[in-house]
Amino acid sequence: FVGRTEHNIRDTFRILRQAAKDGFAILWLDELDSICRARGHVNGFYDDAALDALAAEIDGIQARPQNILLLSASNRRDSIDPAILRPRRLGDKIITVPQPNARAAASIIERHLPPDIPYASNGHGDDAAANRREAIDSSVAQFYAPNAPDLAALRLATGIVRKVKAPDLASGAILARAAEAAIEHAIKREIRTGESGVQAADLALALDEQFAAAA
Repeated sequence: FVGRTEHNIRDTFRILRQAAKDGFAILWLDELDSICRARGHVNGFYDDAALDALAAEIDGIQARPQNILLLSASNRRDSIDPAILRPRRLGDKIITVPQPNARAAASIIERHLPPDIPYASNGHGDDAAANRREAIDSSVAQFYAPNAPDLAALRLATGIVRKVKAPDLASGAILARAAEAAIEHAIKREIRTGESGVQAADLALALDEQFAAAA
């Protein structure tokens, strides 16, 4: 309904101010570009009204400093209205998180691949920690290698063809899902064959599936 989004924004900040009276309150705004797109774009008036309502509420907090922290995230910063990203609104501290390189990719997978589950012998005997490390490092290296296979090709308007590889598509979400899928592959194999433990091949297959879907 017309005006409902602005009402919801005002109601959210009312609850936020109430929470701050008893301590410290944090508001997390994910996918900020969904309600803060640059004004005057094709979707028109309704999005502009939501952006104006959000800006007014943030200004109200700044006018009466309270124990409130506003955090937001977006992977489309270019589409967000500059007015909302200026200092004293949401622009006091902007942190740019780049796409993960090989080292970061391994770290993300490690975070989502628990150390206390069974791991197959990936060349390190009964050393579960070393087998886990080998599975992660070898799988990531396979997709971040300079000679890794192309996943897609983009033909630009200029006629130039650009090859797309795994690092071009890598994200924390894709890598986290690959770690989960590797465990699922290991479970299914154990049911079929009785072989226990996550193998390097499980993670490599999971990464291949996730990057193929992204492409």
